[in-house]
Amino acid sequence: MTSRNGREKPPVSLVGSDADVAFYRRQLAQLGQPALILGCANGRLAWELCAELPSVVGVDPSPAMIAFAEGERAQRPPEIAGRVRFLSADLRSLRLADRFGSVLAPHNVLALMPSVLDLEAVIATARHHLLPGGLLVFDAVNPRRGSAPGAESERNSSSLDSWTPRSAFAPHLRERRRTGHAPGEGIRRLRLRQFFPLEFDAALQSGGFVATARYGRYDEKPFDPDDPLQIVVASLRDE
Repeated sequence: MTSRNGREKPPVSLVGSDADVAFYRRQLAQLGQPALILGCANGRLAWELCAELPSVVGVDPSPAMIAFAEGERAQRPPEIAGRVRFLSADLRSLRLADRFGSVLAPHNVLALMPSVLDLEAVIATARHHLLPGGLLVFDAVNPRRGSAPGAESERNSSSLDSWTPRSAFAPHLRERRRTGHAPGEGIRRLRLRQFFPLEFDAALQSGGFVATARYGRYDEKPFDPDDPLQIVVASLRDE
């Protein structure tokens, strides 16, 4: 699929701002170690971070997302392109031989987990891949007060564009199917599960983590229950 200017549209659109990139840069600045991104989508964050890190591995369950992320490689200087690796895999069962100074789960990717058990499986993946002293950092939409725990929302081609997020800082995912669909039918429906802060805390505890910081915006505003996002920095409890 191409846009009006002739460039191919990415299979995933992230609605947000560059504030997310600045936030993750600040979190990783002192580590100076390789990073693993769980749910790298179109590779935007991986490509932004690789200029300042020894290496970045981006993983996503969607082959279409990985294909688009790889498509950016030819546009990058060889010394930068060589620092990034992309692969498609299930975030719950991923087990690489590599270890990383940080594991990131950005842009509400944890909302793609259909249950608390699946969330715990991704957190176990993060623990498996962390070096001693490493950090797990993720951001997720903060459910509205009054929502039931585990509330789900379906988003499809007819409703996605009219959906109003709590804030401009709340990104959403859209995956376009490339061929065989009429206009307006090329966006695959995604079912997103909202997790409350207490659910994240319980899953982190189960996985051996403790939250060391929680923010409500990418500018590191301390978290408030009415904030649009919950951004969590966690470390292993036994360190």
